[in-house]
Formats: sequence, C-alpha cells, structure tokens
Amino acid sequence: MSVTKKKNLYSRYCFAPGCTSGCYTKKKANKERGERNPSLFKAPNDPGSLQQWQRAIPRADKTLSSKDVVCELHFLDEDIMTHYETKLADGTISRIKRGRPTLKQGSIPRIFPNLPSYLSNYKRKRKPPRVRVTVSNTKKIKDLPVNHVKNEASEPNFEEVSHEITNMPIDVEKDRSITMFTDLKNETSDSNFEEISHEITDMPIDVEKDRAITMFTDLKNSLATIGTPNKEWAGTFIPGRNEVVFAEWDDTYMPKKKVIIHKDMSYKVLLGKTEITFEEKSSEITNFEDLEDILKFVDKIGVCSEIELW
Repeated sequence: MSVTKKKNLYSRYCFAPGCTSGCYTKKKANKERGERNPSLFKAPNDPGSLQQWQRAIPRADKTLSSKDVVCELHFLDEDIMTHYETKLADGTISRIKRGRPTLKQGSIPRIFPNLPSYLSNYKRKRKPPRVRVTVSNTKKIKDLPVNHVKNEASEPNFEEVSHEITNMPIDVEKDRSITMFTDLKNETSDSNFEEISHEITDMPIDVEKDRAITMFTDLKNSLATIGTPNKEWAGTFIPGRNEVVFAEWDDTYMPKKKVIIHKDMSYKVLLGKTEITFEEKSSEITNFEDLEDILKFVDKIGVCSEIELW
C-alpha cells in the first residue's frame, strides 16, 4: 500500500532578500560546523500585522504572504522569547528554556545584514515623552522685587534677582530668556533694570524648532505606520546621519528614488544621484499626511534615461 506524503503548504526558506536560512546547503554547512540553524518564524495571518511586515522587508520582486517565513537573524534579540518565565510565590522568576523560540506579539523584522546598513532599524522602543512644565504661576521678570540699598535711584541687586529667577518654575520654551538675562547682567551692570526686563519679556520664542524635533522623533519610531505608495517603497532611520530615508527599490535592490528627511523635518528628493526640487510642495513636512502626499507625488515622477542612477 502506497502512502501519500502530505505536502508542506508553507515555505521553509527565509523570505528576506539575500538570506539563505532554511536552504539545504546552508543547513548542511551549519551541521558540519556544529552551529545551530536560525529559527524560522511564520508571517502573521492578521492583515494589519502582515502589512507591517511587508513594509519592513525591502523586497520588490515578490510580496510577503502569510505562508512565508522569516528567520531570527532579522529580529531584535528582545523580540525573541527563548524561555518560559514563571513568577514564583517568593517573587523570583523561574526560567525554563523553550524547545523552539517564539516571537513576541507585535514584533517586526528590522535587521537585514545582507543589505546596505541603512535599511536596518536596530531601535524598537520609543523614548519617553519630553516633560513639559506649565507656567501658570510663573512671575514676569519685570515684576520681581528689587532691593534698593541707598535710595530709589540706586542700582538693583542683581544677585538676589537672578537667585529668584533660578528657583522659579520655568517653561522649557523660556529657557533662552533666562540665559539672555544672565548675559545682560554680566555685560550691562549700569543699565536700567526696567529696560532689561522689557527686552527679555518681549523676546521671540522659537517653538517651531522644538515641534519639528518632536515630530522627527515620532517619525523614526513609527516608520511601519507610514503609508507608502506601493510595496517597492520602504522607510528606515539612519543613525549615523540622523536622517529618515524613504526609497523606491528596483529589481536589483538599488534605490531609484529617495526622500531624505532631516531632523528639522526639511527634506530633499533624489532621482538616482540627481537632486530635484519642485514648487508644488512645501520645503518642510508638518505632519505625517504631508509625508505620505510627498511620497505619492515622487512615486509618479518618471525617471528619464539621462538621469544617472548609480
């Protein structure tokens, strides 16, 4: 009697471009060297999670499906669970090694050692939000009491005034005002105190720069949530340059188009090696919707044969 072997419906080769995990020759070589073969993790069935994986893996020739697998080399160590952990009655944690490693919920492939380094994102957790101090009870500098030693026309006691300012609850955005006050104290001891206070109080405050830096931090920690024009686009953070790059890849895994975003949320567009500008769009990105519109706009731009790609 013949026995029909059940066909394996799932791919046993790592889907990441350039990776050989799961290949027969690779497994054979690892066995000869006495090395463990990397674990393979099946792509999620949930459409939302599967789409995040598809955006994270820069592969243009094929679309990741729920039947594909990705090996452990493309995940952060903190994403992989290798032990069962149980909290005992005395508060200690008992750890038992798993027979097969598994992924934590919400994990996304982020490391691609066989591709250019800027395609890998080694950071997972977002930084804690910046602490902002309210100024509902903050006194204006010009209302601070001034200690007169001889009479009303005598010079103000700058040491007491600056001490009060230092111990006041101060908004981060007004830190520049205090620095300016200290400089004025050291340089103009004979100046009229009311004029100095008025100048500091009326100083313009640069809140746009702080807003841009906060948005850039949110962007580099939320790349998987940005909607790209198609599967040929992928975004990554480059730590060495402190830039976020969205690129469209060709069949040879080389970027045809790039949108490079700086920490002040200004950006530039490259077609191959050629930088282009256009008046239809603003020179800065103010929200994630602006970024998605720019990516769609650049995606529609044709690349002529005269442009040098590499």
